[in-house]
Amino acid sequence: MRIYDRRLRRAGTGTNGKAASPRVTAPDPDLHPEPGTEAPSFVSDSLNLSLAFSAARRAHADHTRGGHGRPYFEHPIQVATLLRDAGYDEEVCAAGLRHDTVEDSSFTVDVIAESFGQRVGGLVEALTEDPSIDGWEDRKAALRESVARSGPDGAAIYTADKIANLNDWRQVYSEVGEASVEFFKAPTLDARIRAWQADLEMSESVAPDMVFNRILRAELERFEGDRDGRSDPVRP
Repeated sequence: MRIYDRRLRRAGTGTNGKAASPRVTAPDPDLHPEPGTEAPSFVSDSLNLSLAFSAARRAHADHTRGGHGRPYFEHPIQVATLLRDAGYDEEVCAAGLRHDTVEDSSFTVDVIAESFGQRVGGLVEALTEDPSIDGWEDRKAALRESVARSGPDGAAIYTADKIANLNDWRQVYSEVGEASVEFFKAPTLDARIRAWQADLEMSESVAPDMVFNRILRAELERFEGDRDGRSDPVRP
């Protein structure tokens, strides 16, 4: 469920192909966290969340978001914080921290389930796209079906993810307008918005009273208003 370009910040290598001096090696993300990737207090106060946080930060350590070079790990923190503030339990918050790690790293669902339990592993599995499905819209539709089968907790993580994405992308759109489609993992910006609308419909059907539904609807309306209000809406 990623929306930003991921670019590796590669450590240097010597002329013989071996790793260069430790002075150019990426620092340990736990000892030297990048700004915006420090553990929130609700994570630090919990052993299980601290472990999930550390594993997720390592999985995303070489990922950035958009053209700003901001650490991608800011996004899972935002998702987990939304879940915690809405009153979801530690396992749901842990799955929120880990929701992109199978798609974006060598972690597997089995490893996550072994480390954090079957419930967390099952939620992460439900939130992971199937790369074997051709076609962006078909792949997103299959993901929505997977999330719907996982029940209200899966829908909560999924919808929190969309809220965090939309909040960030309203900022991106304010800067570059329709050119922001270059940062979306979608064929067109209209297709991306249709997918968000379908995401909302799914969430409302699975968990009609969930607070995130109202927030996601409001973010979508604001984003569409942003588009309508621009003077350069040359839409692809």
